[in-house]
Formats: sequence, C-alpha cells, structure tokens
Amino acid sequence: MASIDIGTNTILLLIAEVGKGRIKPLFEMETVVRLGERIHENGILLKEAMSRGLQTLSQYLERCRAMEVQKIFAIGTSALREAKNSQDFLKLVEEKLDLSIEVISGEEEAQLSFLAVTRDLEETGRTFLVVDIGGGSTEFILGKGDQIQQWMSLPLGSVRFTERFLRSDPVREEEWQEMEREIRNLLINIPHTEEPLLVVAVGGTASTLASVEQGLEEFVVEKIHRFVLKKEALKNQLL
Repeated sequence: MASIDIGTNTILLLIAEVGKGRIKPLFEMETVVRLGERIHENGILLKEAMSRGLQTLSQYLERCRAMEVQKIFAIGTSALREAKNSQDFLKLVEEKLDLSIEVISGEEEAQLSFLAVTRDLEETGRTFLVVDIGGGSTEFILGKGDQIQQWMSLPLGSVRFTERFLRSDPVREEEWQEMEREIRNLLINIPHTEEPLLVVAVGGTASTLASVEQGLEEFVVEKIHRFVLKKEALKNQLL
C-alpha cells in the first residue's frame, strides 16, 4: 500500500506493508514542490507549480509500480482546499496519471495527524499537543490517549508566511518583527492545558527542520523520526 500526502510545500510518499493492525514502512520520500507558491496573492495554483506537482507524482507512481504497490491513497490538504483552480490540478493528475486525489478538510487533517502520533508512540496515558506545520496551514490538536479534546487549524504555514513577510534577502529585522507579531496574534487561542504535555511536530516542515539540524543531504527517516529538536537549535535555524 502507498500513501501520498500532497501539501502546500512538500509532497510525501510512504510505501508500506499493512497487516494485523500494524504498518511496516518499506520506502519513504519527501520532495519540496511548493505547489502553493504565491497562492496567498490571488488564490490560484500557478501553472509552473502544477507542473512540478505532476512531475513529482509521476516519479512517485513509477516507484509504486517498481515495488508492485497494489493500492494508492493520495490526499490533498491546504493548497488544494484553498485554490480556486484546484479542480484543474485534480483533473490534470487524473487524466495524465490516472490518479484520484481526495482533498480533506482541516478537521480531517487534524484527526489523522493526531491518530498517527498516538498510534506510533503508544503512550495512552500522556497528554499530547500535536502540531502539524504545513506550507499553508498549521493544525494544533490537543488530546489524551486516542481522544481529541480540542483542535484548531490556522492559516499559518511556512510557504504562506515566507512569501507574505520575508521579502528581502537577507531578511530585514522589521520583516521578522512583523511576521512574529502576526504569528503571536494567531497563536493566542490555540488549544492549551495546565497539565504537563508532550509536544509532537509532524509533517514536511518538521521533517525539513530535523534534516537541516542534522546536516542531512537526503531524507533519512530513521534519523528524522522521533528526533528531538531543542528550542535553542530551532532559534539558531530561524535566525
């Protein structure tokens, strides 16, 4: 079985064996596509971005065929939820690659992210805050065991905010400050609790940060999965 996660910034591929309630990963790949490039400007997917997405999906399907994958699930998130012309991309992929993409809601995305974390960590008594940082949106899911208590999806993504605020190279201090103010305003109402919790970051942005911190030139799941990224290290990357 294979799953393809089509986000605003990255497209992820997982090929795995599924049986007896367990998932055994066989192959994983992450490609930075920037499907949602400049989507905040006019609400549409650029032709160049759609072309990059199509090319990446074609490569993924070749890998699936080589590994004799029987079933493929392709899921679209923030960029495909928001874009006025997302149907054009879905139709293009269906016609060129014979692949159907299901676009899920922010709530479904939050539920799946939380379920993935709780199933993987198997710590039923812990309270989790799962943070799914995407290119176009970020989902915050607070829960205990396998029960979600609160969740929220915010239009706060790495691609969206880079293009909106960080317009200079090198980035000017006032641009950082403007972006930080907007982020703080958005984070005021995120789910929270007074009890100790474990914060788990998932998604392409989190994987990229873990890769950069370790100096990885390629996506190596064994080194990224469960990697602990400390606050100071994250600050150093951003600054």
